[in-house]
Amino acid sequence: MTKKNPLVSIGIPVHNSQQYIQQCIDSLSKQIYQNIELIISDNASTDLTYSLCKKFTYKDKRISLYRQEKNTGPIKNFNFVLNKAKGKYFMWAAYDDIFHKTYIKKLVYEMEKHPNVVLAVSAVTNFDDHNRKLNFYLKFKKISKTVDALKIYLLHPRYVGTLFYGIYRTSVIKKIKLHQDRRPYYNGLSDILTVFNVLLQGNLVYISKLLFYKRDTGYYLSILDHLSSLNFSQLMITRIKTYLLFPIGHTYDFFNSIQLTLESSLSGKDKIAIALYCCLKLFRDFYVYIWDICRGFVAILKGIINNSKKHIFLPMHD
Repeated sequence: MTKKNPLVSIGIPVHNSQQYIQQCIDSLSKQIYQNIELIISDNASTDLTYSLCKKFTYKDKRISLYRQEKNTGPIKNFNFVLNKAKGKYFMWAAYDDIFHKTYIKKLVYEMEKHPNVVLAVSAVTNFDDHNRKLNFYLKFKKISKTVDALKIYLLHPRYVGTLFYGIYRTSVIKKIKLHQDRRPYYNGLSDILTVFNVLLQGNLVYISKLLFYKRDTGYYLSILDHLSSLNFSQLMITRIKTYLLFPIGHTYDFFNSIQLTLESSLSGKDKIAIALYCCLKLFRDFYVYIWDICRGFVAILKGIINNSKKHIFLPMHD
């Protein structure tokens, strides 16, 4: 580690990730910023994930690979790679995301310039397996103070994927870890509250250049296509069930956000402001949820109608 180029730890929790993991590791190992360590934790995969990752350890000594004997669940696996981090800065990397070769260099440069910054992010584009893209040009200023960053974040929950996979000050994120609560589904994991708690600790830096390519497995950008085609695979059914439980998650996030805000070192005025924005977020979350449910039903109805037409107008044969 050098003072000029402090060590950056990259945690990659994986489970049955053979399809994209090589591309992710490749984009990280080829970063222009060389002083990094990659910490991979394979959560008892049953496919080729571990062996594919193992090959990278022979080529790059900066990569450490661990294998969990039993599936510990996402929270423990995410926190496992975090606990192994030795760097001044830390980032989680999803197995199917891609990072521009200057991603770490540019973000660390800004964090070194601004000691009050606890999280750094760049512009991002979402893409699916059909290469359909949706660019997110975030609304943050280059340097957003705690309250300003939280206000924008609360009004734009879709930013969570970008911020969660940004670069943190390790000393801050190690105190917080991946948030968990008594949520009655998905092991109590909340990336929203993790980012929220981090932003309560300091400022955010944002680079408007597109340096982060976040892959979606084809459902976020094309969910209505899947519904209208009546393509109800097991994965699709699981995601629908999870989405139907979102109101529970929204409610838990709201009460936890209020509690974290009240326990923070913000001024009374700022606490009131953030609490009001938490209320606005809850209202927006339920509005979007109801709207999405309606759109989903319409897509399914269209699929049923189109399917019926195909059967009605089948050519007759003698």
